[in-house]
Amino acid sequence: MTAPEWSLMTLGMAVEIGGMCLSGFIFFRTRRYTFAEAAAYGIITGLMLISLLLHILDLLGIPEWMVLGEGILVCAAVSVLTVQRSRWRESLKILKFFVSTYPSGSFLLVLGWLLLFMGLLLVPAGENPAGSSLSFFYQRWHPNTVSRIFSLLMYLSIAFSTYSLSRRYSWPSTAFTVTLVVIGMPQLVYQSFSPAETLVPAAAGLFGLLAVHRLIELPNRRDIALLLPGIAFGVTDDPAGWVFPVILLFLAIVLLIRRHGARFWRGFILARPLGLGLAIVSALIFSGGLRYGRPDFPEPGARPVFQENQDGLVGAAGNLIRYFFESADPIPPLDYLWKWTMGVRLSEQFQGGYDRFLKPLVGTRGAAEPFVLTRYQNRDVAWFGPFAFLLILPAVGYALFRGHRRIKAVAVALTGYLYVITLMLAWKAGNGKFLTPFFTCGGFLVASLLPPWRVSSSTKRLLRVGGLLLFFYSISNHPNLEALISNL
Repeated sequence: MTAPEWSLMTLGMAVEIGGMCLSGFIFFRTRRYTFAEAAAYGIITGLMLISLLLHILDLLGIPEWMVLGEGILVCAAVSVLTVQRSRWRESLKILKFFVSTYPSGSFLLVLGWLLLFMGLLLVPAGENPAGSSLSFFYQRWHPNTVSRIFSLLMYLSIAFSTYSLSRRYSWPSTAFTVTLVVIGMPQLVYQSFSPAETLVPAAAGLFGLLAVHRLIELPNRRDIALLLPGIAFGVTDDPAGWVFPVILLFLAIVLLIRRHGARFWRGFILARPLGLGLAIVSALIFSGGLRYGRPDFPEPGARPVFQENQDGLVGAAGNLIRYFFESADPIPPLDYLWKWTMGVRLSEQFQGGYDRFLKPLVGTRGAAEPFVLTRYQNRDVAWFGPFAFLLILPAVGYALFRGHRRIKAVAVALTGYLYVITLMLAWKAGNGKFLTPFFTCGGFLVASLLPPWRVSSSTKRLLRVGGLLLFFYSISNHPNLEALISNL
């Protein structure tokens, strides 16, 4: 029986999930993970533990034991939070120092997250989620409620993972700038509390990239045990749900062998056969290899149907061009400002350039519908804002041709994912959600474009202001949040 959308039971479930993630944060802090790394790991591993428990109980045919299993996890979380009380004081000192360094940015960031959380609590949802590794948890609680809680947590994990990865290639001020640029992308903000699963591959992908970086720096059993299930956690039911996890798996293998050699990893893994076995079984469960079937939802017809690209490489080339034009994404304020200064909307100029020069070449090949630059700001057709076009795309291109071997490999993997999406799926408005892993996992590469000898402190402050403005614009323009903000 499904619980109501919001009730004491579901509120208790929200506290349970939050406590699990907090205990994960403290656990990793005790293992010398940085604050941001521990936060990212705590969220994703907490969600993976919950999902894995429910999958195992379902496979064993004893779903009635779910309450007992959750009780054990909650007791373990409370024990960690209680025993490691000193870690709270240490973490609060780190947080206080960060806030004192960036007071305005930190305040506005927390305010935005608070608005998203209020929206999660107060705004009713309108549809049921697609299937993923978290699906069995939806059957126990209200699907919309659980999906939105998970989406918001994954959005937070994206922020912490982006900062952790950016910090490896830049100073703290640059890493914070890159993080604000990434989390301000409209598509991410709109998905942060909506009942959908598009953030799962992106959050799991960043988690996998972070684990790979840690293993490159220092091989350890925790990260190697979490890497495989973490990547598989990103598998979803949508038409391309397996693509990014598979590409990320090959990327991890290449980077780790290139850094330490195949012989080292063979010995390292074989020395811990139990951990390897558990990791493989967990990955198979998350990816669907050990499931009896996906759960049915109350409204299976709500799942969107996507059309395959029937025009091969020519259609893929056409789709790539269409996605490039869409990625420019002149959001309405910029669109109207351009019209006020130039007499014509920026989106109209992009559309005119496509119709005049490119449409005669590609026509409708690769497209499921006529190509029109859509400017509706909602989570179904929204894109990633101007910074994705101005910073993330150039950063991926720079890493592809000028970056050192590690980030070049990441750029190659992202480019491969983009190619597969353009080849598999026919273009239609709303396909931008399939590029969420591309822009999200490519976000930290922007750090390589912003070294202190190339970009001044004032320029980075300007980028932070721009990222926050886009962040709050996306919050205020979310169709489900407009009513909430108007009543504040």
